[in-house]
Amino acid sequence: MPGRGRWPAWLVAVVILSLAVRLFAWWVARDRVPVGDPFNYVEIAGNILSGRGMVIDDPQLVPNLRAFYPPGYPLLLASIGLIFPLKATTFLVLNTAIDAVAAVLIARIGARLGEERAGVVAGAAYFLWPEMMLLAPLAYKEGLVSLLVLVQIAALLGAARGERFAVVGFGIAAGLEALVQPAMAPLSVLLALVLWPEFPDFRAWMRKMAGAAAIACLVLAPWWLRNAFLFGQFVPFTTAGGAGLWVGATPLGDGRWVQTPARLRIGDELTLSAAMGEEARRIITADPLGYLARCFGKVINALIGSRAPIRALGSMDPWRHHELLISLSLIPIFANVGLLLATGLAAIFTRRSIAVRLMLAGFAQILLFGMWFEFDERHRYFLIPLMLLVAAIDAVRWLGHRKSSGYGPAQAT
Repeated sequence: MPGRGRWPAWLVAVVILSLAVRLFAWWVARDRVPVGDPFNYVEIAGNILSGRGMVIDDPQLVPNLRAFYPPGYPLLLASIGLIFPLKATTFLVLNTAIDAVAAVLIARIGARLGEERAGVVAGAAYFLWPEMMLLAPLAYKEGLVSLLVLVQIAALLGAARGERFAVVGFGIAAGLEALVQPAMAPLSVLLALVLWPEFPDFRAWMRKMAGAAAIACLVLAPWWLRNAFLFGQFVPFTTAGGAGLWVGATPLGDGRWVQTPARLRIGDELTLSAAMGEEARRIITADPLGYLARCFGKVINALIGSRAPIRALGSMDPWRHHELLISLSLIPIFANVGLLLATGLAAIFTRRSIAVRLMLAGFAQILLFGMWFEFDERHRYFLIPLMLLVAAIDAVRWLGHRKSSGYGPAQAT
């Protein structure tokens, strides 16, 4: 991650350890695909490659789903599948590369904020983060979502400085984010809002954001036209809005996808989503306080819990009941709790900080737009790099203050 010179020994050790854990997860996966999103996205990618198009027959829903799943990630997998087999080895290389680029971007964002050392520490910590390492050999899109968030932040900071093509980069990244994870689309607006004070003036900010919005619409236009042709109506992102609300409202689950009742699996995907949305509204109206409590409970569980990697790896025989995987599940939980405490203290005691504003924009995305729908722990992974950056900046400043005050190790003269 350093821009020049030799890497320090600790950074080399971080890279080696991260690669070792990722290889361990690959060894467990052994080219098996867990049920759920990884299976569905690989299936859609396979249908694209076979010429059938972006479609899937989901046995838990209805056949011929053509816009239920967002297109960004399966299109990426299909493009890779033209050359490489869509198996654990390919996913390992892809996700590791995505995480490495994200780590470099974290370091560069830190440097843009005048905190180069903290940026390197945060980037290294992200590449070593337990959840990202353990999910590396699986077809999950959360690493790509985080990378696109970081690209948007870097582009916004560049646009504030008047860098060429930064506005174009922000618009493209925002459009791609909406195609990969539609629920994250409002975050692009929130990031732009919290960073507008960094622009020369409000008019310059408005002009550049209008240009970025136009570019994002150009990125989305092919998907809009395709859906209008297929469904005869405007479908901006997916047809899963009602289904997502039902998963978020039903007491049957904890924010994760649960089996859809047979009474709702009727008609095509538009009818399905409308039926699920209508039942979700009835559930919410009948017990609004219970729904609100479940939503906040989902956020707390997502911020602290870390079951997704172990659940996915543990579902693959013969490791389903292996004690090593069970013990490994404690590591990301401790990491999440520690990071939450560290960033909480940093947000309280750190004065005006762009990094804190970015992190708060991420929390606002969850509280305003995320927790009311399907909201699993994987849906807060985009927060990890933002929280690590805040924690690293505060830690580096604190250590520097201790040294300058004479409490740290003696400095060489």
